[in-house]
Parts: sequence; structure tokens; C-alpha cells
Amino acid sequence: MKIFIILALSFSAFSNFLPHSFRVELTETSRKIGKKKSKSVVGKFDYKYPGHVRYKNQNMEFVANKELSWRYEPPFIKTEKGSVFISKKNKNVVAKLFDVLKSGLNTNSVYKVTKSSEHSYFLDFTKSGQNEYKIKSVVLTFDPSKKKLIFGTISRMSLTYTDNKLVDLYLKSFDESVSFNDDYFVFKVPSNTKEIFQ
Repeated sequence: MKIFIILALSFSAFSNFLPHSFRVELTETSRKIGKKKSKSVVGKFDYKYPGHVRYKNQNMEFVANKELSWRYEPPFIKTEKGSVFISKKNKNVVAKLFDVLKSGLNTNSVYKVTKSSEHSYFLDFTKSGQNEYKIKSVVLTFDPSKKKLIFGTISRMSLTYTDNKLVDLYLKSFDESVSFNDDYFVFKVPSNTKEIFQ
């Protein structure tokens, strides 16, 4: 009976950390280790578990479901063609990362969890996790004004990639009341767009 209760509580913790669907505004700042110069983009991220993503910023739009993914880059000039890269794999690392975060702050086959401060946790990726996600580690920083340690209270995600790229994701305007149909995660290719299959 005790084992059953522990397993039930563990499953509840897993399922409650990441909501089934959400919308969040992201500010992405990236740079290389040892470099001072960084670049930032602001976008909107829509998510539905598992593997359904729609992300759009000023430079591109990325849409993925369990079967296909599309990365659309609009033309600089309206008379030119845009490009859409179509793949049978979800190549957006952040999108794949959200799926695995269903495990929450619990050590698993992908990452080991340690508490680094009162409001932050360090996720150290295993060798298999690094091979799959191309990420060395992630630091989750929670909003100190919030009591619960759940995905919706994360204020920043700091990612270190295996190629030494550093990315900070600043999250705000988190909304888990949204719901999405599967059709929302199918990209409709605009006219005058070059399709590139990968």
C-alpha cells in the first residue's frame, strides 16, 4: 500500500508540473561561451502535449506536430519567395525540451536534478540526454513571489548546448487556460514559398 501511494504521488507530481497546453511569451537571448555579443528575439509560444508546437517571432515561424515540422522564413521583400523547411522530425530543441519537462523536478533518464538556490534548480543532462537534445544543462529559475514550483511559475530557463551556445529564455504572460485543436499545429504554406524537404 505504501509503495502504491508513493507511486501515485510521484505520478501526480509529474503530471502537474507541466500543463497539457499553454501559451507563453518568450524573449530568447543567445550567445557563445566566452563571447560578450548576444542577440535577442521576442516571440509567442503555443504548446500542447505531446510534441505540438507553434512558435513565431519577428524572423520566422515554427510549427510541429507528432508527424511533421515546418520552419517558415518569410521573404525580406514581398516580391521575393519565402522558404519553408519541412521535416518528419521535430528539430526545435526547445519544443522537445518542454515534452521531457513533464518529469518536472525529478531525476530521470534524461537529466539529473539538483537544487542550486532557493528559487533555482540545475538539470544536468545525461549522455543519452545530451545526444538526444543537444543540451548539456538547464537552469530553471522560479518567480520568488510564487509559492508553487511548477512550469507556470518559471521566470527564466538558462540552456547550455553541447556546442557551447548559451540561451536564456525569459517567460511571461503564461496562460494554461488555452486549448488547441490538432489542426492548429498544421502549417499552411503561403503562396510564393519555396518548399524544402529535409
